[in-house]
This record gives sequence, C-alpha cells and structure tokens, in this order.
Amino acid sequence: GFKVALCEQLEDPKEAKKRGPQAIVTRDVVRILTPGTLTEDTLLNARHHNFLVCIAEHEKSIGLASVDISTGDFILEHFPLDELESALIRLNPKEIILSQMLLPVVEPWLKPWKAIISPQPSSRFDALNGKQKLLEMFHVATLEGFGTFSQAELMAGGAILDYVSLTQRGKLPPFSPPKCRKSSDHLEIDGATRESLEIHQTLRGEHHGSLLHAIDRTQTPLGSRLLSQRLANPL
Repeated sequence: GFKVALCEQLEDPKEAKKRGPQAIVTRDVVRILTPGTLTEDTLLNARHHNFLVCIAEHEKSIGLASVDISTGDFILEHFPLDELESALIRLNPKEIILSQMLLPVVEPWLKPWKAIISPQPSSRFDALNGKQKLLEMFHVATLEGFGTFSQAELMAGGAILDYVSLTQRGKLPPFSPPKCRKSSDHLEIDGATRESLEIHQTLRGEHHGSLLHAIDRTQTPLGSRLLSQRLANPL
C-alpha cells in the first residue's frame, strides 16, 4: 500500500571531491515502487496478474486501460459508467489511477478500492496525446492493426503509459500491443454473481476452495494466469 522512491548514487565520490571538499555526491531517484508497477518475482504471486488500471471518461463512456508490467499484458476497453464496478472486480487491480477531476464522479463505484487509488493531474488525460504515446510506444503509424479505440480508451492508454514511465523513470518495460476487449465478445458477470460463484476466491476471501483452485492443473505460472483470465472473461 505504500509508494517507495529508490535513490542511488550516480557518480564516484572521487569525482565529487574534484568540485571541492564539501561537494555532495550526485544522487537521484531511479525508480518509484508502487503496488501496480512491481516486477520483482519475490514480491509478486507468479500465478496471478498484478494489474495496474487506469480509468478515463469521455462523453459518459468509461475507458479502461489495464497493464501487468511483470508480463507485458496491455488491455483497452470501454463501457457505460454503471459497469465500472463489475469490470474492476473482474480485473482485481492492485492499483488504480484516474484524473483528479474524475474521482468525485466515479467515487461511489470505487469504495472497495479506496486504499489503492492514485489520483493524477487531469492534464495527462488527453485523447490526442494518448494516441501519440501509443503510436510511439509500439513504433507504428496507425493503431488500426490493433483495433478500433474510443476517445476514452486513448485517454486511459496514454495516461497509463505516462504513469509507468514516471515510476520507472523513463525506462518503459516491453509491452504487448494493446488488446481491444469488447464486452459483446464476453459474458458480463456482475460483482454479486462473481462473488456467489466463487470463481477466484471463496466467500471468505480464500483461494482454496474456489473454482480456480479446483480445476487449476496448469504446469506454469503463464498457464495459470491464462486460465484465470479465461474464467474471468468467459466467451
């Protein structure tokens, strides 16, 4: 639940002394650790996604970008505002970012995730800039090969790349091209139904005894994450 700034010495003390006996050795922040931007295996459950989620809004439509930095998965989707809570339950994010202006609007749907919300300056949520960041990130002239994205999705996609770049101090990890998730391709399950079906955890909040626990015979963490995603997003 904390954010930790990692600072390192950037020069040899001998070099600093050349500027004078009282010169301070140059140091700087090299990375900011947050719950949604971890990559260390020792801090992650390898069999479950560690999603960082970004919420944007345009003309009463919600754009949602979700990335797992440890695996490179990158998903964009959009839906009406009243489906936001259901989408977050499906993704089980470890950190949520959104604009400071949008927070009061969507706050009623975010109560279960209040502790993991990181509000961001509203200036980072711009569809045109978001599209440009996506083009630059994947070295393409158009996004058409990845799908058709709404203004809200472009806003969320650009803002989430901004946040990852900020926490990683400009060293963006490799991402898979964005996948366009369409609600018409999947069975939408509301939060109460997911809870009662005990798909990923029991009513007591335990993995043991859930549907995933009962049928997961995968041999690798990658396979386990894929199975978990398919259960969360049934065709």
